[in-house]
Amino acid sequence: MIKIKKNWITFLLLVITIPVIIFAADGKPDTQIKKWWFSKNTGTVGAVDRKSGIMDGNLILTLFYNFGGIGNWGIAGRLNSGIYPKGSGRSYFAEFTPIIGAECYNVHGGNPIHIFSDGIVVDSRNQMDKDENNKQLGFDPLPGYANPLQDKIAMSDDPESWPSSWPDRDDSWSGYWNGQYGKYVRGDLETYFAMSDFGNDEFPFYPMNHPDYNHKIGDLIVLNASIESMSLVSSDYIFDPDKIRVYGDKDVLKVYNGNKEKNADFYEIVGIGDLNSEGLSNTLLLKGSFETSSVRNQDDVEYSIMRGNKRGLGFQVDVRGYQWTHPAAEDLIIWTYWITNVSDYSYEKTMFSIYGDADVGDDGDQHDDCAWFDRKNSIVYQWDRDMWSNVKGGFKP
Repeated sequence: MIKIKKNWITFLLLVITIPVIIFAADGKPDTQIKKWWFSKNTGTVGAVDRKSGIMDGNLILTLFYNFGGIGNWGIAGRLNSGIYPKGSGRSYFAEFTPIIGAECYNVHGGNPIHIFSDGIVVDSRNQMDKDENNKQLGFDPLPGYANPLQDKIAMSDDPESWPSSWPDRDDSWSGYWNGQYGKYVRGDLETYFAMSDFGNDEFPFYPMNHPDYNHKIGDLIVLNASIESMSLVSSDYIFDPDKIRVYGDKDVLKVYNGNKEKNADFYEIVGIGDLNSEGLSNTLLLKGSFETSSVRNQDDVEYSIMRGNKRGLGFQVDVRGYQWTHPAAEDLIIWTYWITNVSDYSYEKTMFSIYGDADVGDDGDQHDDCAWFDRKNSIVYQWDRDMWSNVKGGFKP
């Protein structure tokens, strides 16, 4: 099996052509900047932390969001979605977003399922994945990567948008820009944020193990087979009722049967046994609620408690955007996506893609747009067939 820890995927966004490129890049520091900062947010993952920003460090201006979306064609006139050249009001795309998915087995076993997350901004033609409560099932920002006292994503040229300390750095980075290669700004304009798919609970899949209950050993005991009532007993008093969720987004028990994920058994955690003087128990009360639940006595099983409130695939994505004013780079934005599997699950099949809705020649001139994939160079590009747009007075895109 392959347990993917970190992949670096670079998305190069140009105006005339819009390719997706996978490559490695390196560079050396040229500028060190120290700035003022504000207090750090200690909030939780979710839509409440969503913010927007503007990349306008060269000839391209575009709106983007810290849950993955780039552009927003739902805003009248599209005056901040892929504008080129900056100040012209000519929009070259509706929106873009990364899409990340993987194949896995849920608590009911059987055939594998496929879970995907994205950062779609505009819900058009039912392409946004939502639950029955209208919650978007995709990426959400991780807290702490921007100043919580304002609404912008952290930008390298705006120190008031920075947090007091960076969640992924030690205290020596406080007051400095969180650059990929050091405490300096590599581009003329940069942005940085992190997001995860932890809120995508569309399927009964539990990838995130509880750090205090990870790969432990215990005994499974059947209490009442007719109602699938069971218990897990540990040799030590380790189960803390303040850490294990038995209501709402309940935690579940995962029992490993070898190293193949599809062979695991799952059980609903419905309660915690009697507590000792320290407020801990050695017993979990279980119910064989899932198709994978094996209602039988088993000694010395290897288990983990899986988090009910952290779902998706357990992927964290660190996102950076770069712009340069140099003539060789003034027509592009580079986006990099560092994808880390922070879950307990070993995925055998994963996928990364970019959804792109480009309109070369602005909104209203899409009818003659063409696209192609250059397999040899791994580039997707799009162009206007007649190289003329009748939109906004007419211009050559």
